[in-house]
Amino acid sequence: MPTDNGTALRAALREAARLDSAAGVTTLRKYRHSSAVESALTRYSGLLFGKICEHGSLAFCSCCHEIVRYSRDAKAVCALGFECACRAGNLEVARWLSSRISKRDCVPFVGACEGGHLATAKWILERWGPRKLDGRCAMVTACQHGHVHVAKWLKERFHLSIESWTDGLEYAFVRACAEGHVSTACWLVMAFCVTDDLVERSGAYERACVEDRVDVARWLRARYHVRLSHNGLLVACWKGAACFGIIDTG
Repeated sequence: MPTDNGTALRAALREAARLDSAAGVTTLRKYRHSSAVESALTRYSGLLFGKICEHGSLAFCSCCHEIVRYSRDAKAVCALGFECACRAGNLEVARWLSSRISKRDCVPFVGACEGGHLATAKWILERWGPRKLDGRCAMVTACQHGHVHVAKWLKERFHLSIESWTDGLEYAFVRACAEGHVSTACWLVMAFCVTDDLVERSGAYERACVEDRVDVARWLRARYHVRLSHNGLLVACWKGAACFGIIDTG
């Protein structure tokens, strides 16, 4: 293992976590008192430790934790590791780290929904309860990333409706269209009985064209007969969007 605390050492630790070999764990334990290894894991606010917690095994992550647990930034590093594990759906590591953090906010929950990891999201909700979690923010994030299965669960669990979530619904619809998730946008329309008026004023068609989401643009145009604003047309032209070929400028 490299003895410096620079790029080479951080790369070696990431590779060891990816390979997840018994030899890697043994080597890491051998260097658990190394200041260079501790520095590599805690540098940049524990970014490397967080990356390792995304996909590393419990054995490897616990070895890394043994190294960082006495550093002055240990709490922040563990909190980041927990957030990263939840976002990546590494539930085994997330469960283990949950008893080693004190801060409880909605970031890990939203991260799990962002990654489409329903089992992780359900576990966080069961452990922390709905009062500490932001179901509306998680819903927008799930829609933005096209995770319909997560969005369906969030709608039911947090009792979201068009009456109680109009502004968030509009934003979620726009983000789903901007990211090219036709199935998610369709589900939002059906699940929340989205009106034509909301679709038209949301600017979703404009965002789809500007972001070059041809499938979404075709669907919106066929269903709602929407048109681009003058500014939207200019931006689409400027970006050279392929959608320009289906835009009706009349």
